[in-house]
Amino acid sequence: MRRAMEKEEKMNNPEEKVVQKMTLSKEHKKALSNFREQVRYKDYKGLIKTLKIIEEVIRYSEKYVIEEKYKGKYDLIQENILLLKNILISDIKYSITNDKGLDKSAVLLSTILSEKYVSDVQRSVVTWMSNNVQMKHTKEIQKLEKLSEVNEYLKLLLKIKDEVGIKTAHLPIWWNISKVILCDLSVILKNKLIRVIDRAEFSCTDYLDALKQCMEFESTYLVTSGRKRISSETNNELEGLKLSERSPVHLKLLDDISTELPICNEELESNSLSLAFIPYIHIYIENELKCLKNDKIILFVNNTVDNSTYDIYSVLTQSLSKLTYFKFPSVGYAFLTTVDKTLGNIIRKSSFSKAKENFISAVETIHYINQMTKEMLLKLQKTFNISSIDSPHTLNALNELSQRVFASYMVTMQERLGFLNKKSLKECRLENYTTPFLAELIVEIELISSCSFTPHDFLVKEWLDMLGESIFLVLCDVKFNISQAQQILYFMSAIEIPLKSTISLQLNLDIQYSIFDKAKLFLKLFLLDPSAPIEFIENFYKMSNGIFAFHQVLTKIPKKHHKNLITEFNKNSSLKNTT
Repeated sequence: MRRAMEKEEKMNNPEEKVVQKMTLSKEHKKALSNFREQVRYKDYKGLIKTLKIIEEVIRYSEKYVIEEKYKGKYDLIQENILLLKNILISDIKYSITNDKGLDKSAVLLSTILSEKYVSDVQRSVVTWMSNNVQMKHTKEIQKLEKLSEVNEYLKLLLKIKDEVGIKTAHLPIWWNISKVILCDLSVILKNKLIRVIDRAEFSCTDYLDALKQCMEFESTYLVTSGRKRISSETNNELEGLKLSERSPVHLKLLDDISTELPICNEELESNSLSLAFIPYIHIYIENELKCLKNDKIILFVNNTVDNSTYDIYSVLTQSLSKLTYFKFPSVGYAFLTTVDKTLGNIIRKSSFSKAKENFISAVETIHYINQMTKEMLLKLQKTFNISSIDSPHTLNALNELSQRVFASYMVTMQERLGFLNKKSLKECRLENYTTPFLAELIVEIELISSCSFTPHDFLVKEWLDMLGESIFLVLCDVKFNISQAQQILYFMSAIEIPLKSTISLQLNLDIQYSIFDKAKLFLKLFLLDPSAPIEFIENFYKMSNGIFAFHQVLTKIPKKHHKNLITEFNKNSSLKNTT
């Protein structure tokens, strides 16, 4: 009973379970027996079947009991496969060299060996073929001396590729022999191109034509095909087929037979040919941007950014997207330098007129260009991995344009305030101008509210400052008395309240300060009768607070009062200086 329980415990314990081994089947024994002879006589068709049978024994060797009679043959599996691999390599090379056909079974067999040996066959054949082609054609490719000859040599590479393709048509298509060789030959051409371009003995036309031809060649034959090196390492090897430190020396030597060292070890980038042109890439960039030179200007119309500006950035965007093909820092710097100077020149050449009608368009354009410049700098930083960049020419030109625009608008605003003159004040007709002028200002606020690129709060503040300063400057040229000063104060109040209300409604901005502070203070200097010099001068000091000069005030007052006012002013000045 006890023994029965112990037996049952052993059966239930997984660690105690014994793996049931199988004996070799007749097929296994036959395959092991025939393997050596099949390799010897190159029975490729029979070897396909044999390898498939033997693979099961190798892969799951722990499941099989190898009888003593077949142990020697089992131990020879590794050597036989190494022999087979090298025989296949030799046969494939022979077939290529002598333009002979190759048994289809041999080609199939070269693809069903363990992955390590499949790679060995492929790598050895492809490397050998590439080395032969390079030795044959390198000197011919290196005869390139002028950029005008580039197209001829690209055609030569394609001709060689096609010849290789015909010679190796019987081999597995995924070996990509002709494509790998094309890449190796392209490396030779690229290195020669670098030397030719370094001499700088070419015209812009030759440079542009050669670059275009190389880019088209790359996009057609190199980008799509690429060059995939065949790794000698793999994670899918059969453990039983790996050579170890204990393997016989003759097996290690046998494995080395298939080793081919490539002449060309340089990896080809998909755009390696065109990269040779980078030292003079400014020629390409300037050609891309040539439509922005000569008579190109920016227009300011219709209270918005004009298409002339959008067209410029359409060209810049398209050109930059083409340049991402290179992704070299020097290309990014070259593009930025050219664009910055080009934009700066365009902005400076662009005239600004009709300030009343085109003010909003100009301001919007300035902010749009400023925004696009920042975005372009970020794009360049990310695309070309560059830093510490700016656009000094563009920004300086924008600053100059901004000053022109605001100065022109100020002049126009003063002209529009021409009704603040001696005649209208004398005839008390100022209120006749208030409503139409206010209507114009409200329209301008509505236009400001429709701006897409300019911050509303910034523009409203600038606009109000210009309005207030314009009124003050106009008043500086007008002589008026107390009643006329009061008229102007009423006029300013009549437009200030509706303006603030419109700004609040249209822009959701609450203007707390007085729009016309400076003008109001100036007017309040004249609310006292100049015939009473003491009170007038006291009011001057109280109101002006150093903002206005006494001579500014004196020019607005009839000459008959000048002497007394000057005397009182000098007296006050003396008292202030002594205290």
